[in-house]
Amino acid sequence: MPRINFNAPAMTNVNRLDTLEKGLMRSMQRVASGERVTRAADDVAAHGVGERLKGQIRGLHMVSRNVQDGIALINVAEAALNEVDDMLHRLRELSVQAANGTLTDDDRQTIQMEVDKLKDEINATSRNTQYNNLQLLDGTGEWGTGKGGYFQVGTGGLPNSRVTVRREGANGSSRMVKENNEPNAEYIKHRIPAVTTKTLGIDGKSMNVETQEAASNAIDSVIGAVDYVNSVRANLGGIANRLEHAWNNVNKIAEDSQSYESVLMDTDVPGEMITITRDQIINQYCTAMLAQANQTPNTILQLLSK
Repeated sequence: MPRINFNAPAMTNVNRLDTLEKGLMRSMQRVASGERVTRAADDVAAHGVGERLKGQIRGLHMVSRNVQDGIALINVAEAALNEVDDMLHRLRELSVQAANGTLTDDDRQTIQMEVDKLKDEINATSRNTQYNNLQLLDGTGEWGTGKGGYFQVGTGGLPNSRVTVRREGANGSSRMVKENNEPNAEYIKHRIPAVTTKTLGIDGKSMNVETQEAASNAIDSVIGAVDYVNSVRANLGGIANRLEHAWNNVNKIAEDSQSYESVLMDTDVPGEMITITRDQIINQYCTAMLAQANQTPNTILQLLSK
């Protein structure tokens, strides 16, 4: 029966229109932002997983940069060692030349002058080879010490990483930080041995070609130095290959994580447009029904007029 103070059909349509308006606002916000989950209330579980994935993805992108920096560092050291290798081959040529009995001591002294210059250049190369002001080949920097250097190739940290934090005392108030001997899988540890005339075994009298006998001994010294440099270069090549594979793996993980994060968090634009179109159509006929519901109380006036 029609009533004056309460129009149930009209209130039903008003409530429906209010619900439709809120739904349209949410759908338009999702389409405009490109994000399906714009706040935690939209999808609590997906919001938590998505935020963790975002942090992991950003960390993986930084790891990719770290690995590329590590490869660049290895390449700098490798280029310097290549020059050292060339100089050692030249020293071997000079030693073989000086060991020949057809030369005089004066000839050998002339050869010794070039030998000394090459030895100076080997030390200069070792001293001047740096990456971001880090000494690489002279054994004085972090990469040349017994501890060696670390490449960060993961997104994790404590616990079980390079540093262990332990609390001591009954109340746990004191704090001790201790560096582990071996870090976890988040790091790649590597050391670049010093490459100088001393470590190569060609300093001082070890590389003297002023006599035929000394020149003969110098050949053996140069052969040992070449073997040493080849060993260092082999280690660098191995770590460079490992970094290349780590870089490929990190990028693949980042790609897959980005894809999953997109499924969770990004807007399904075609689906939202279907929802918007549907809600707009319902909004139009709810408005029409509201107009009809507002006409119902007029029947009371018709009763009063009779």
